[in-house]
Amino acid sequence: MKKLIFCFATITSLLLAEEPFYYFKAPHDWKIAKDVSLSPKVKVGYTENEKKSFIASINLATEKTEASIDEYLERVSKIHGSNPATSWKSLGSIQTKSGKAYLTQIDNKSPIGDIRILQSIMIDHGYAYILTGVCLKKDIGIHHQTFIDAFSSFFVHADYLESIHEKPKQASLQKQILQIKTSALQVSDKLNLDSSLMQSFNSFLRKEFSEKGSYWQTQVAHQVLKEIQKHIDEKEPV
Repeated sequence: MKKLIFCFATITSLLLAEEPFYYFKAPHDWKIAKDVSLSPKVKVGYTENEKKSFIASINLATEKTEASIDEYLERVSKIHGSNPATSWKSLGSIQTKSGKAYLTQIDNKSPIGDIRILQSIMIDHGYAYILTGVCLKKDIGIHHQTFIDAFSSFFVHADYLESIHEKPKQASLQKQILQIKTSALQVSDKLNLDSSLMQSFNSFLRKEFSEKGSYWQTQVAHQVLKEIQKHIDEKEPV
């Protein structure tokens, strides 16, 4: 009996450990980075829309962790403290849409000048969320508020529907998803983000949820595509 209870608890914890729905609002005139492959933990990156030797950027990374925020910050400080060319310090807390995060500052050197890095770190239900803003140290006065605004906009929810507070908008999105699921069953090809159905859905998201920003829209599109594909697979004959 104890084994059965243990197995059930383990399965339940695994189901609950599925990564939540999270997003932040990138600066409206910045573009999505083509290459954010420096780490598999990085989910998305944005860069300023400029042509110069060093372009400011913002990226979001996540990782599963059992550490408390104090333990996590201590580990981070040790990592940066082990590099004599890098200085790290805590700047205290910052308020985000999902509560308190912790702001840190990292300075290091590069061939084209000193680099200033600001990071917002939050621990929530077993995940660390790290938003990182990078620019030349001499340009921090230009980008500081841009970084802080992006960090402050961070939001984590159980799912994408929970991230919509207006009931009419939530109902409108659910209606669109139902329509696209119905239409998807009538096509033989597997759906992808470039299909006409998904392009139409993306247009709907950009129009009706412009205030949420491009990353929220992209996250929702990916989640809905997964739901639709699962819906199609369940309906296909064995």
